[in-house]
Amino acid sequence: MANVLVLGAAGFIGFHLSRYIADEGHQVTLCDNFMRGKQDLDFANLLSAPNVRFVEADLTQLSSFNLFNEHYDEIYLLASVVGVRNAETQPHEVMRINTNITHNTLTWAKDQHHNIGKILYASTSEVYAGGVSLGHVPVPTPEQIPLTIEDIRNPRFSYAISKLWGEACCLHYANAYALKISIVRYHNIYGPRMGFAHVIPELLMRILNGENPLTVYGVDQSRAFCFVSDAVKASIKVMRSGQTNGEIVHIGNDTREILISELLEQLLNIASVRPQLSLNPAPEGSVKRRCPDITKLRQFTGFAPEISLNEGLVKTFEWYSNYFTKELRDRQC
Repeated sequence: MANVLVLGAAGFIGFHLSRYIADEGHQVTLCDNFMRGKQDLDFANLLSAPNVRFVEADLTQLSSFNLFNEHYDEIYLLASVVGVRNAETQPHEVMRINTNITHNTLTWAKDQHHNIGKILYASTSEVYAGGVSLGHVPVPTPEQIPLTIEDIRNPRFSYAISKLWGEACCLHYANAYALKISIVRYHNIYGPRMGFAHVIPELLMRILNGENPLTVYGVDQSRAFCFVSDAVKASIKVMRSGQTNGEIVHIGNDTREILISELLEQLLNIASVRPQLSLNPAPEGSVKRRCPDITKLRQFTGFAPEISLNEGLVKTFEWYSNYFTKELRDRQC
């Protein structure tokens, strides 16, 4: 039985990862400050498990790490401020929070070196956004492509810059202090409990609210979506592989790339509705096409996605439908 620490455990991927590891029977310490994560019934049920301990802490403060005084075989560093809206409205805070959390985690880890097994650092496909826009990055995209920040003044890039800084910090700390660290770049992960600031839940929210005409943006763009349970299993495989130390590895699903127009059609079919459509251009700065090359992930771990896009969309629709039904009932009480 491993002792596991998940930083950012109440967030989207963090919650699903924490629940999976707890279900494996490992001893799990969860940490969040609920700035982004949800303090909902799902999370409360997770905390009721006898092998789960919870610590509420602000990880931008180095002193918070005094609350973690055990040996940890696995540390998942998922805590960060994410989302295009946050990057555009408060880029300075995105930079401050994300870099402070990463630096504090690594400072604590190197001081606790004998008590630390391995760290997995969560990065993002947003690091490719500038290069894709300039035509420098092929799609599907491999990890070794040079990275480009198109315009450092553009607040949208603050999240990508904070994650690039984190990647570099992890790699250099690992070299300096003999830490075991792997970096994963997540590509369009979706599923239940992912919030509302992403294309799939945004469309579901409008569909479930009966919007007509239904507003849709960027139907000519394409994405390759990965269901969250697949992303969780891939993350754990990267963590536990002896071949991934010091490596940057994509996590995503490259088996199907889909236009947003096709995604919309599938969601409308699942919901059994047919509203009029109001088609609009994609938001400024949005990447035209995104699909990861996960050859490296397959080679290191043998990973293969299990959940088809249609199956994942059905599961996601059911969760959001139940969420909205409960929210409506609560309002009426």
